[in-house]
Amino acid sequence: MEDQEEDSELPKSARVIMIVAITGVVVAVSVAFELLRDYALENSSPQMVAIISSLLGELTNMGIIGLVMFILKTSDALDKIG
Repeated sequence: MEDQEEDSELPKSARVIMIVAITGVVVAVSVAFELLRDYALENSSPQMVAIISSLLGELTNMGIIGLVMFILKTSDALDKIG
């Protein structure tokens, strides 16, 4: 019974809108990261390009998405939606 009460807090349409909004934010952050990385690589000296490439080598879009999702989860934002 308790699970049904929690599900009825937000209408389904509101949950769908929130999921789409969160997905949009994740995509926007990923695109911004890619643009920033490209800008940094194009406008740096050759010595700095090697450093930037090695620093960003481990950071991928999935890493950024994982970081954003971790922040959302630890701030209980996802629990409030669901």
